[in-house]
Amino acid sequence: MDSHAVLLFSIATLFETINPGPTLAFVLATLATSQSRRIAFLSVAGIAVGNVLWAFAVFWLNYPQLANSTIVWILQQFSAGFLVYMASRRIISVCVEWISRSGARQPTTPSREVSKASASAAFFGGLSVHALNPLTPPYYIGPFFAATTGTIQGTLVCGSIAVLFDAVFYSLVVLAYLKLSWLSRYERLSRFVAGLFFLFLVARVFSADPSDPNIAVSVSTTIAMFIGFLVAVVREVLASVRAREGKDNRVLWRIVGMWAALFSITTIIGGIFTLYQALGPLPSPTNLMTQQLRICFTVSAIIATALAFAKSFGELQDEKPIGSKKENAANPSSWQANPIPSGIVVLLFLASLFACLAITGFSVK
Repeated sequence: MDSHAVLLFSIATLFETINPGPTLAFVLATLATSQSRRIAFLSVAGIAVGNVLWAFAVFWLNYPQLANSTIVWILQQFSAGFLVYMASRRIISVCVEWISRSGARQPTTPSREVSKASASAAFFGGLSVHALNPLTPPYYIGPFFAATTGTIQGTLVCGSIAVLFDAVFYSLVVLAYLKLSWLSRYERLSRFVAGLFFLFLVARVFSADPSDPNIAVSVSTTIAMFIGFLVAVVREVLASVRAREGKDNRVLWRIVGMWAALFSITTIIGGIFTLYQALGPLPSPTNLMTQQLRICFTVSAIIATALAFAKSFGELQDEKPIGSKKENAANPSSWQANPIPSGIVVLLFLASLFACLAITGFSVK
């Protein structure tokens, strides 16, 4: 592994470590329940062992018989999409909080209570909570696996970084007995920066040629990343809109609609650009620049769709039944107001349009 790759992996791992989550919550719960730093340090030891076990598992995945198998390829694509999903949710949630001027989310509460603050409960609890953290498996199967470059040296270096960072940070937490209220001051910033670094790390380690400063990700990984980003955007839209239930949102939905229109304009420009690329007689930009622009336009399209969905979903949520409805009149409980059947109709419409174009052999010359 080169020093640049180690540095990038270390920075991303650092911000992921300090970002509050189930593991930190368990350490704090153990410390609060036991009132003993010795027992709390055993939970830190369990976390370290969990990292070692995952690093050992990735070491076996590096074997040639497995490294080139379809199963590992599927796991890596899923990991890329899931990590982009997690990173995007963090970035989007922080942006929503900043824009809406709402308070930062409360740090994650313990997913399980430490009913008996014994040494074994602390150790095995730390091991299981960290090993089964939703972010841990894709982190090791994705960036960790790719960063090791299939070598024992890479596995040892990356594994040492992951174990060391977690052990040092959680040990400091135990020594200082950090309160969640103190961490909340920096939770929003750490969540945002961790998301940014993880997005970059995922793209960097899945690059076709890690030695090349330009990031060239495969088509399948790019699609997985876009799916992860799309799911993250929709998930945050639903969470943010539902959190506004019962409030006066009329001005907010107008602002959201304006932003959706602005992103839609960018998407239209992207469509015109793509059409120009196919039909334009003038010299075209470089292939690399074209791909980068299309990625920007695709992201813009996803955001525009999410904002439009947020506006419509929010307005329907605010709509209250008033008196009797006329027969066949649209109302918030009708199927037209449900995104699932409506989405099916939209997909069927576009599929029918494509089928007609394909049957007739339509083309632009």
